[in-house]
Amino acid sequence: RLGLDAAFEEAQLKVGRRLAIKILNASKFALSMGVPWDADEAVLAAQPAPSLEAGGVTEPIDRAVLAALADVVDAATAAFEDFEHARALEVAESLFWTFCDDYIELVKDRANDFSGSHDATAVHSARTALAIAVDTFVRLFAPFLPFVTEEVWSWYRTGSVHRSAWPQAAGLRAAAGGANAGLVTRAGLALAALRKVKSEAKTSQRTPILSVAVTAEPAVADAIESVRTDLIEAAKVTGPFEVARTLPVPIPPSPRCRSRPSSSARPPPGPGARSAPDPRAPTRRRAGTAGRSSPRMASSSSSVEPAETTSPWRPRRRSTRRRKPPATR
Repeated sequence: RLGLDAAFEEAQLKVGRRLAIKILNASKFALSMGVPWDADEAVLAAQPAPSLEAGGVTEPIDRAVLAALADVVDAATAAFEDFEHARALEVAESLFWTFCDDYIELVKDRANDFSGSHDATAVHSARTALAIAVDTFVRLFAPFLPFVTEEVWSWYRTGSVHRSAWPQAAGLRAAAGGANAGLVTRAGLALAALRKVKSEAKTSQRTPILSVAVTAEPAVADAIESVRTDLIEAAKVTGPFEVARTLPVPIPPSPRCRSRPSSSARPPPGPGARSAPDPRAPTRRRAGTAGRSSPRMASSSSSVEPAETTSPWRPRRRSTRRRKPPATR
C-alpha cells in the first residue's frame, strides 16, 4: 500500500522472476494454438492474428474463464482506486496461475485440433478465449512487469501496452453470458484428481486411463458433465466415463454440542413426583432457625450470613519434643 514502507526480501525477487517467465511461456503457448511445434518461420508468418472477438466464445468452460476475468478486473480496478497495488497484483496473479494450471491444460487438445476431429466452432471458441485471456492479463500485469508485458504485447499488437486502455469488465461479463466463474475451479479439481491417480500409481501423465467412475455432489457433477469432452482428452481416458450424483451427508452433532431441551418441551412430572427447585427463586428460612443457616444455604444466597460453628478450627501445634532414636542391637 502506498505510504507504507516495503521490506526488501530476496525471496520476492525469485517469485517475480518465476511469474515473468510463466507469462512469457504461457502467452506464447496460448497464442500459437494450431501451429506445430516444429513450424518454420514461413509457417509462423503465414498464421493469422489471434481473434479477440468475444462473440466467438461459445463453450461453457470458455465463457466461465471470461466471467472469472471480469471479476478479477473489477477487483483490481477497485484496489487501484484505493491505492492498494499489492491487492491488485494478488488477485490477478491468483487467477493467472489457475488459468495456466487448469484451463490451458483442459482446452489445449481442443484448441490445437491437430487431429481435425473437433467441431470448428468449439475450436474457435477455445482459441478466442485464450487470446482474450492473454490480452487481459497483459494489461493487468503491465504496471508491475513492464518489460515482459511489452514483449508479449508486441507479438500480436502494435504500439505499446502502456498506452493502451485498462481492461473493462463489462465487455467480458457480457461475452460470458451469465456463465459461472466457479466452473473453472471445479473442472480443475476434477482434472487434478485424475492426475493424482496416475501420480500415486507412479506412471506418466500420458498413460491412458481405461475407465473412470466419479461420484460427486450435484453442483460438482454438473460442472464435470459440462467439460466432459475436454476432461476426457486432458486425462487421456480411453474407456467409459461415468458421473454419479450423490447428496451431501449431514454431519451429526457431537454429544457435547447437543442443546438441552427447553422447560416447555419437557414432559410434565407424574403424580407424586417432586419438582426440582428453581435456582432463581429466593432462599427461605424455616421458622425457629433465626441466626442459624447451613453452609448450603449460605452459598446459595448472598444475603444469608455464614453459619457460626461451635468448635472453630485451630492450627495444630507442632511438637517440640525430640523423638527417641531407634534402639540398636
